[in-house]
Amino acid sequence: MPDMKKRGTELSRYAANHSLEDRHQEQKPEKPTILLFPVCFGLILPQLLSGILSMIYIRLNQLLALVGWYAFALFFLLKSYDYCWQQGYLKPSYLKLLKGICLGISLVGFEWIFSTVFPKADGATIDEHAVPIMLLAVCVFAPLWEEVVFRGILNAKIFKKRFVGVLISSILFAVLHGYVSPAMLFYFCLGIAFSLVNRDQTDVFTSVVAHMSFNVIVLILTLSS
Repeated sequence: MPDMKKRGTELSRYAANHSLEDRHQEQKPEKPTILLFPVCFGLILPQLLSGILSMIYIRLNQLLALVGWYAFALFFLLKSYDYCWQQGYLKPSYLKLLKGICLGISLVGFEWIFSTVFPKADGATIDEHAVPIMLLAVCVFAPLWEEVVFRGILNAKIFKKRFVGVLISSILFAVLHGYVSPAMLFYFCLGIAFSLVNRDQTDVFTSVVAHMSFNVIVLILTLSS
């Protein structure tokens, strides 16, 4: 009888220790290696390929560049959708769609005010001659993967939804777009807005829609001016 009690006590301690280990493992921050695929595939690859094909489109063969680009775009969109769906980064709803569009339009107004105050603030630019190539990159690919990397992974997964994650991801987002100019302040504010609209969730559908809406409107206004 004492042996059974002793064995029961040991089993209880063993279960308690493993429960603590499990909780400790759950609380461990995500490894930075989770950024490897999103950054290489989502951010670097389309920028690199669109740059190469833009040069081919402008200087050599327009048809060849377009066929190559849209073949890649189909593969890229399918792979992106599969990854984002499995990781839970995109959970669409009509409410999120509406919120995203409204935020995107509001940020266009903010951009107009900012450019009035800082008329020499130059951020990312696009070559007019390469619009057929760059359209998807600027309005679809970049908004999707930038939101996944900066808001979904950095904010929600690596920094566990803490405000320090919002600051760091917004600073990196600004550096990526601002090129050490006053525009960095504008993009930093954009990063904050995109972070807050997600309500600290891994799901970044709302900020993706807002980012896409903003880029589409700004691109149209830029090309029409």
